[in-house]
Amino acid sequence: MQKWLFFILAITSVSALIWGFSSTTGETKTNSSSEKFDGELKPQSVRAVAFGVSPKVAEFADSRQTVKNPAEREVRFVSENQISRKSDENAVHDTETNLAQPSAVPMPTPALTFDGISNHDNGEIFGLFYLPSDTNGDVGLNNYVQTVNTLTRIYDKSGNALTPPFKLSDIFAPLNTPCSLRNDGEAVVLYDTLADRWLLSQYCNAFPPFRQMIAVSQTGDPTGAYYLYEFVMPNNRLNDYAKFGVWTDGYYMSDDEFIGSDYAGTGLFAFDRQKILAGDPAASYIYFNIPSNSIIRTGGLLPADLDGLNPPPEGAPNIFAGYSATEYGDAQDAIRLFDFHADFQNPPNSTFRERLESPLTVAPFDPTSPNGRNDIAQPAPGDFLDSQSDRLMYRVAYRNFGTHDSLVFNQTVRLTPITETYRAGVRVYELQRSGANFSVHEQATLGETTSSRWMAAAAQDHQGNIAFEYSFGSDAKRPSIFYSGKLATETVGTFRDETSLVTGSGVQTAFGFRWGNFTGMTVDPVDDCTFWMTNQYYSAASQMESPFSWLTRIGKF
Repeated sequence: MQKWLFFILAITSVSALIWGFSSTTGETKTNSSSEKFDGELKPQSVRAVAFGVSPKVAEFADSRQTVKNPAEREVRFVSENQISRKSDENAVHDTETNLAQPSAVPMPTPALTFDGISNHDNGEIFGLFYLPSDTNGDVGLNNYVQTVNTLTRIYDKSGNALTPPFKLSDIFAPLNTPCSLRNDGEAVVLYDTLADRWLLSQYCNAFPPFRQMIAVSQTGDPTGAYYLYEFVMPNNRLNDYAKFGVWTDGYYMSDDEFIGSDYAGTGLFAFDRQKILAGDPAASYIYFNIPSNSIIRTGGLLPADLDGLNPPPEGAPNIFAGYSATEYGDAQDAIRLFDFHADFQNPPNSTFRERLESPLTVAPFDPTSPNGRNDIAQPAPGDFLDSQSDRLMYRVAYRNFGTHDSLVFNQTVRLTPITETYRAGVRVYELQRSGANFSVHEQATLGETTSSRWMAAAAQDHQGNIAFEYSFGSDAKRPSIFYSGKLATETVGTFRDETSLVTGSGVQTAFGFRWGNFTGMTVDPVDDCTFWMTNQYYSAASQMESPFSWLTRIGKF
């Protein structure tokens, strides 16, 4: 263990030097106000700097080989995902009193479960292990596409792999730019149900100005060719934790922006969906920045991502969600909602404003965790894991039911006092709008004080049923993938008995705490009621292979 500790500390020291190359002075500030954001932001419009077309993914060769003995492979942190908010030292920590009521009715058992990409695949392709996994995936008419940090793979809906694990640089290589040849990670995959197309994206942090790489499939076949775009990010800020949502007019994105190690605000983007789908080289984005000294100071905003075949009302802006918490110095625990109206014909007319009903007061919660990233306990010889409790977890799932529309999302919250062993739970929200304003329909926290539940993803089907998957574990229970949910007809605040997708038989022994930044749950567009999920775990064999040899699992119910 001391050898790994020395190794990680060495990496951390080097990383600190790299991240600090453009560092500015000053400390990360907390928001001490809950005043409504006045919307006095000025939009910028930026065109893609490179465009191309990829080869067919089905033609990619399998590049896996035994490069090094697993015990000798180096480890690389793909993304820093720096903490953008800090708690107020004088704040009173809320006690969680809004626990979900258990139901005796169990969740459905998995209809399919199979292993996805692993860090072993990274080792065979790169000769390196990567942390964290950042497991993500989406489902289309005929396929499931999974991404992890640095690799992507395409499956049919029976779990058969149609491609080997491949690097996103294999797709972007025709751009022939420095960033097109890199695999800096934080990849996201989304299926656009209205267009029957696939979006793949990763960032490039090679040098400022940083880049966002976007590939959109030419057809509904994810193993085919893709339109390729490279976009320069504005203001020389690092585009950390970039997350996407599909909307009718745009592909919307949020990021947490940093200058060196200093938080520099929230970035809000709308990429011109019409031009991207058409393969127009002139595709552009519209951008707003909420500076770090703004009264909004939420950090971790996420765009709404459309589920189902009913589009939002014509002309409706995309909705971004975040939260405020008294532990951060805010006046109340609340959900904050913002409208992003993008005008691609006349970009200066674009607006980003807080909605009239925002902030929406919710039951008290505590989003804080122990200082640093050593939060979640594992059985020995496992080390502590990062809870990622400072942000809403990806995605914010939007659905239009005709009679109303809905937003479903989650966050990780503290379940134990700060004087006791930290335990995390999953707070699930459903916001509904039947008139002009959203209101809180569901807000319940799944968890108890002997185990932790964290790193969740949530979704809702066409009947309004909600499900969410998450990591589960404690100092007595190895990390596993569980899921829970409820029917729309079941009592508000009641969730069903959780069910296991896979029970972990190993632990992560690597010092460094990085478990992941996000996971995935989406709904099958064919029947609009089958939930697909993906997350990470360890087996006893993978634990023996390396302290960093995580596995992933894909499943549906």
